[in-house]
Amino acid sequence: MLKQAQLKILSHLEKFSSDLEESWDVPRGLCLPGISEAIGVVRSAVHTPLNELEKAGYVFSRNAHVTNAGSRRRKVVHITYSGRELISKVEIVPGKGRNFGPIPELGFIYGRDKLSNQIFDLLVKGNSIIISGLAGIGKTSVARLISELLMKDGWTVRWSTCNLDSDPHEIAKMWIGKSAPTDSRAIASLFNPSKNILVIDEIQEVSKRHISSIHQLISICNEFGIAILLIVRAPNPLPTLENFQEFRIDGISPPDSIPILSPDLTEERALRISESLGGHPLALHLWSPEDKLPEKGEAVQEFVENNVLKSLSSTAKQSLDELSISPLPLNIEEISNEDGIVELDDSAILRWKSSQFEPHHLIKNVRNAQLVEHQIKSLHSMQVKKWSEIKGERARRMEVFHRLKSSKPSEEWLMENISLVFKSNSTSAAILVEEALAEVDSEKLRELAAEIALERGEVDIAKKHIDFLASGSMKDLLFSRIYRIQGDSETANKLEKDAILSLNYSDRVRAEISSLVREFDDHLPGNIDKSIAMEIIDKCEKVNISDLDSTDQGNATLSLEL
Repeated sequence: MLKQAQLKILSHLEKFSSDLEESWDVPRGLCLPGISEAIGVVRSAVHTPLNELEKAGYVFSRNAHVTNAGSRRRKVVHITYSGRELISKVEIVPGKGRNFGPIPELGFIYGRDKLSNQIFDLLVKGNSIIISGLAGIGKTSVARLISELLMKDGWTVRWSTCNLDSDPHEIAKMWIGKSAPTDSRAIASLFNPSKNILVIDEIQEVSKRHISSIHQLISICNEFGIAILLIVRAPNPLPTLENFQEFRIDGISPPDSIPILSPDLTEERALRISESLGGHPLALHLWSPEDKLPEKGEAVQEFVENNVLKSLSSTAKQSLDELSISPLPLNIEEISNEDGIVELDDSAILRWKSSQFEPHHLIKNVRNAQLVEHQIKSLHSMQVKKWSEIKGERARRMEVFHRLKSSKPSEEWLMENISLVFKSNSTSAAILVEEALAEVDSEKLRELAAEIALERGEVDIAKKHIDFLASGSMKDLLFSRIYRIQGDSETANKLEKDAILSLNYSDRVRAEISSLVREFDDHLPGNIDKSIAMEIIDKCEKVNISDLDSTDQGNATLSLEL
């Protein structure tokens, strides 16, 4: 008769195709860190059950390359035909519902059944819930367990996970699984309130620039009667939400902690470890038999600092620092030294999001607290050098962030690079220009911030920036766009016309072309009336670009032809 841990391992491995047994590249779920995460135990707790399964012929191990985890070959484990045959006799009740978005894998979760069932009952009755708690306490795991209960009850779970660059549109895309509207009411109208739940995880990661619009999205969805489950690390950055019930999660009980720790420990020692760490799930996963027994009442942060971080090699610490100062999760190609990532992964320090990873927030916070200002600036400077040599919008987004943290870049450089980011990602550009203004307050950056807000339909934010501008043509042009958004075309046209006439030549040409582009876009999608089309063409032909330099003339010609 197999032990529970062995059945859990076989159940996990059975999900992977036998075609992978000779593959050069295999998923992370087949390596030891992936297996231990899936079954919810510390790394050391998988060795004994795996060895016993291998001796019995239910699994076999080999070395292979793990996808998105570097070039080094690592030990991976496959289930055999006998193992598949054995686990097929274990009854597994399939779920009835569906899910959308980056919902985490359901691992084995200990000590949370009572709480999960309590919240499940409230959600089924139409309540909306906030799950809060300290970093690493298991908020996402509880939400995932609740989601599983809901799916078994026939619900559709729409999961989103936030990062610094999240806004309502990005969240909605995760909920829907495809392109989504930008307007919050339009987003809410897409969902049937019956047996649909909207999940937002990691809300505390959202930039201050977008938190109010996400709060508005949540409030409107709540108005529409849609059940919502929010997961947030304390303190909650959201303003007060009506009709939400909050559950603050604490550690799990010592008896529930025992299965997480190594089976080689005596029950008495396991209980003492759990009590010392306050039943903190992440701290329990980080503990290893080589660690000294924590002092009772020792803060989890102190345990991380004195045991987890001290045991890392210098290479792993360099990788941890690189990840800890990054605004977004990274992938293996973006890391300076992949060997450090392998060690961090083996030490249970990383959170994986598909092919990208970041440190657990608890680890990240403790490590950042150890660094002094000159060290942080030096780390950001190294990242500037790295990202400046990489092409693409994501690289520019990262470079601007790190440059702002390490020095005071010029207004011209910021304008150029934030504008490049804006072309493909207005959400990131909106954040970057706000961060830039905190360091370099200038008219040009204010104008750019207002333009970005207007392109995103954020009139109130645009107004705040425009109010800071000195009176003049650019201020009038921006106000004309607000009037146009608000439906007052007559005032908008007059203000725009007068403002354009008072600009210098090159700015006037740019403003005329921008106005024509917006006028054209206003009639999309669909066919444009022939008379309107002819009017736009006539205006294009009247734009005088002959005195622009060759580069600007080429760009202007391309814009007009398009």
